[in-house]
Amino acid sequence: MVEQARADQGKSTRGTLTIEEKEELSRLRKENRELRLERKIFEKAAAFFANEQLRQSPRAPSTHNQSPEENRTAKNKSTRDYDDELK
Repeated sequence: MVEQARADQGKSTRGTLTIEEKEELSRLRKENRELRLERKIFEKAAAFFANEQLRQSPRAPSTHNQSPEENRTAKNKSTRDYDDELK
């Protein structure tokens, strides 16, 4: 109790936190816990929606083993198909 009084007066030699510092530390720790929880929730939500979007999007034809000319043809065809869908 004496050391706490010294700390509150700014005369502590042991590095004891003042009451205001203890309150701030407690508040910051609580805020940190809440932010970590929110971040976890957002990460899971982002993963869920990304997975849903991938699941629902039409699959593009694989162009991995095609020549550059075949690649261009496939891309042009998929662009035309998309344009046709918009009409």
